[in-house]
Amino acid sequence: MVTRLRALVALLIGTLAACNAAPSENPEIGAQGGCPGDWYKFYYKCYKLEGVTEPLTWHDAQHWCENNALIGEGNLATIVHPGLQYFLTTILKTFPIDVWIGFYTDNVTPDWKWADGQPANYTAWGQEQPDGDPMQWSCVKMLNDPDMPGLWNDVACDNADDAIDPQLNAFLCQSDVDPTLPSNPPMGANCAREGYQSYFDSCFRVVTTAATFTDAQAVCDGESAQLASLADHYQEALVKTLMYHNKFSSMWLGLMRDQDTGTYGYVDGWPLTFTQWGPNEPSGGGCVTLKSDETWDAIPCDDIRPFICKYTQAVQPPTPTPPSGNCPNGWDRFNDHCYLFDESLSLRSFDAASYQCQSQFGARLASVHNSDELEFIRQRAGATFTVSSIWIGMQRWEDRFRWTDQSLIDYVNWDTLHPGMDNCVEMDIDSHGRWSSENCNDNSAFICKSPVLVMIPPTEPTQPPEVSETPTPPPQTETPPTAPPQTGGLSTGEIVGIAVGATAGLVVAIFLILYACTKDSKKPDQEQGVVAYTS
Repeated sequence: MVTRLRALVALLIGTLAACNAAPSENPEIGAQGGCPGDWYKFYYKCYKLEGVTEPLTWHDAQHWCENNALIGEGNLATIVHPGLQYFLTTILKTFPIDVWIGFYTDNVTPDWKWADGQPANYTAWGQEQPDGDPMQWSCVKMLNDPDMPGLWNDVACDNADDAIDPQLNAFLCQSDVDPTLPSNPPMGANCAREGYQSYFDSCFRVVTTAATFTDAQAVCDGESAQLASLADHYQEALVKTLMYHNKFSSMWLGLMRDQDTGTYGYVDGWPLTFTQWGPNEPSGGGCVTLKSDETWDAIPCDDIRPFICKYTQAVQPPTPTPPSGNCPNGWDRFNDHCYLFDESLSLRSFDAASYQCQSQFGARLASVHNSDELEFIRQRAGATFTVSSIWIGMQRWEDRFRWTDQSLIDYVNWDTLHPGMDNCVEMDIDSHGRWSSENCNDNSAFICKSPVLVMIPPTEPTQPPEVSETPTPPPQTETPPTAPPQTGGLSTGEIVGIAVGATAGLVVAIFLILYACTKDSKKPDQEQGVVAYTS
């Protein structure tokens, strides 16, 4: 399995390996030569992922890279620009394990360093990273979490003072290309259509000629493909790699706003599983671009951008079945959620309203995901509240808007000149439900939203067992329980034992008398039967 997956990723590598043009900040890119089959070429370096089945500590991994270089000096991988970060992230999908890179800090200075001595001019830290002691040995790994693959996390190195149980991980080595080997050939032979590049079960083609969204989709449609959707973050890393190599400042994604529902969705029908909206986005533009700063921007569909076509053999995940259930008394249901419209609740600030929804009702301030839901909320709020606007659950957080219930932002209904500088969002009940960003400390009405209460279906009643005419005696144990010792007199057990013994003696006596009376009356050749007694 590992060999097959490695081969799939190698197909992707081939096209990028054949590139001789270089981004301006990397003058060495385009070195002649190639990499062996189990190494991946990216511009002037070869990279190899090792330790998947036999992970090592950071220092042991560095020694392995030094001892197994192709040409010259080998080291753990140095990542000096985002293009290489994206590229190495695409490799991680092949191997479900975190990997060491050559970034570290020691107990001498707090500065971060690369094992090969390159300056630390680029980083890709994960959330709240780095978090280690800057005056202790800290080593860096690329996380292989499907929700944030490739981001960096620092952990205690194996020679740190507090390294009681040092981490073992796979690792990425780098080496110079081998000038005696030919350049790795461009790939795409395994894609049925000319010019397409393979990545696992999908094929991609970069179109550098800028076009409107509609014209770009028509080009892809003519090749039985679609403007590229992003099925996961690994595919996103691939698209960013191609974008970086072609020096695109932005390009179309296959993501647009539906004219009927107002919801953003992929034109190929693939579900939207994550978003990367930039500041104040989506602003309401009908079509979506991916920008070189890794964010999405909703712009007019008549703008022109380069694009990527994609077709896939992957099967789309099934549409979730709406849960069956009910809403609490006093709540209104719309589709698979319940909504509380209660005028008796005091006007509150955004944070206080959010807290009350959560603490009192186990709910959240309402998120809105299509025009039908917006109209439902607008009409019910208009019939309930005397105020003209209400809080909804959208809030700016670290320059990005988000829903407090953690759902994806796939719909907006901004009023003119909004969003502004304020961080919390109100819906105007009167003006077609338009949204505006307002001061979070303002007091306003609010509505709470929660998934329906899922009802557990009743189990089929079981038929009661038939009652026998003869009661079944209770089961007997092989060894009767031992009675506790008595201090004097006859215990209840002793009395019962005497009674049972007397009764048994009487039965035996009667049996012997009957046996004696009948013995002489039997014939000599009559077969003697065996009488079995069961208790």
